[in-house]
Amino acid sequence: MSRSSEWLHRFKKICSKSKLLDDSPYRLSAFEKTLQQSEARQPISLVDSVMLLMLEDKNIRIGAILTFNDRDFTNVCYSKGIEQL
Repeated sequence: MSRSSEWLHRFKKICSKSKLLDDSPYRLSAFEKTLQQSEARQPISLVDSVMLLMLEDKNIRIGAILTFNDRDFTNVCYSKGIEQL
């Protein structure tokens, strides 16, 4: 099995066990946060803003996230005990 097919197999396994969350309650706040961060010369993508708000939400239990951009999530993941894959 090639390296990429091993990764894809592992990714499919993780996804099959995962629950998708509705991000619509976070979108407007994330949009505003993204604009503020851009004005402060600390740009962050809208997607990352949504994810950060969801990770910070005390009403959502998240055990792990899969991201290629782990630097933006390290602080919140560490403080909430969320594993970064």
